[in-house]
Amino acid sequence: MDHLSYPYQSSWVKNFFRRFCWLVVILAVLFFGGWGFENIRGGGEWRKAKERAARMGVSLKLEDYAAEEIPEGESLMEDPVFLAEWNGEIEPVLDRITHMALEGVGTKGVRAGAVWRGKPFDYRQYFEEEISEAEAVRRLDKIYQPIATRLEKLGQVVLAKPKQGLGVRTEDIFEPNGVLRLKKIANAFQEFARISLRKGEPEKAVWAYEVIVRLGENFSEPALIDLLVSNSVKGLGDRIIWDGIWLHKWDRKQLNRLAALIQTDPDYDALEKTLKYEAASVSPLMDQAEEMHQKWRELWDGDDPSELRDRVADWMAYRGPSGWQDWRKATMLNAYLDSFNQRPEWEAPGKKGMVYSDKDKRPLHPLSAVRSTEEQMGGLLSSVQERTTLSRLARIAIELEKYRLQKKRYPESLDELNVTFSIQDLTDPKGRELKYEKTGSYFHLWSEFGREKDRPSEFEWKFAKSGG
Repeated sequence: MDHLSYPYQSSWVKNFFRRFCWLVVILAVLFFGGWGFENIRGGGEWRKAKERAARMGVSLKLEDYAAEEIPEGESLMEDPVFLAEWNGEIEPVLDRITHMALEGVGTKGVRAGAVWRGKPFDYRQYFEEEISEAEAVRRLDKIYQPIATRLEKLGQVVLAKPKQGLGVRTEDIFEPNGVLRLKKIANAFQEFARISLRKGEPEKAVWAYEVIVRLGENFSEPALIDLLVSNSVKGLGDRIIWDGIWLHKWDRKQLNRLAALIQTDPDYDALEKTLKYEAASVSPLMDQAEEMHQKWRELWDGDDPSELRDRVADWMAYRGPSGWQDWRKATMLNAYLDSFNQRPEWEAPGKKGMVYSDKDKRPLHPLSAVRSTEEQMGGLLSSVQERTTLSRLARIAIELEKYRLQKKRYPESLDELNVTFSIQDLTDPKGRELKYEKTGSYFHLWSEFGREKDRPSEFEWKFAKSGG
């Protein structure tokens, strides 16, 4: 019986093996067919996105966004003083006092002053002994003097050179250390200005503000990170202005100089240039993803939560058919083009951000994290509008202080100011009125922007009725 069943068993094995082979073949065909289909589909999406950019007149060549050539001898990167500070070759590296480990200065538990609460920075926090604020400033100034000397030399170099693009790049599309260097140097000039005000040297504080503004201008384009950091750097000047107002250190001439440096119109031109550059950087960004991921890890290790590094890793990671990479490029490029295409709507009051009328028409991307690019574009416009709102608040604050110098008090309302403001100057870019009112022992200047963003402290100024 067993002998008779052998041919049957052999036949069953052969049939099973034959079916298994067919299954493997079918799965392979499906896998490689699907892989090839995704490559074709992704390549088609990328081709259509590039054609769309061409129709809109947006160049995808990074070399078209290179900065104007700086004449020999005029580049900051050729100046030994600037280069030494920029590269952090001199110890301690310029930054906030709390990050410089100056001998004799305690920085543990130091808390910043609060503009919105009408409380300036307390310099006594730097010393353990019970001393007066004036004595604390005197001691700190003595310790800080070598840093101040370096900043005076550096500031002279920055202001003597023509405006130039410190953030411009075409080959290495992202160099994170440049961003950090600029912010640290700007932080140091803010510290210099605030100490100068407390020493009764407001002219030096105005000079430091001018340096900060120039640094921001030199780093304003073309990349998105450059624009955002430039806005952040310029924002450091807000605190300098308020400190001088609180301490009543500015005279009319100095206030006029400060007002002339404040840009109260939204810099939509810079935003447009940024969007074009970011569109051109999409392809090289994806091609350099692994290299950039490593740079981010080196930059963030030990400083930021691991989940943030993981999010960046997921965003830059590439797994799957090359068509998925092309599809990701197309998704990002279309997001930038959508934003650029809506410039006529940017200035319309009441707009919450950039609108994507065709968002739901696009197929979902295999790498879902890339879809957040569209949401980030709305944040770009909001960032420019926020910076404009803060600048308009600072401009009004200057006029309020000029009024106090003349009348020995702050006005009961903005209508009392003897100055002709445009409607735009008294509103945020969304058309909402900037508010000025009495609140207890303070006069309060604020914007709805902060409450909308759940960051009211950044958009509120308080002035003591009796002065600082």
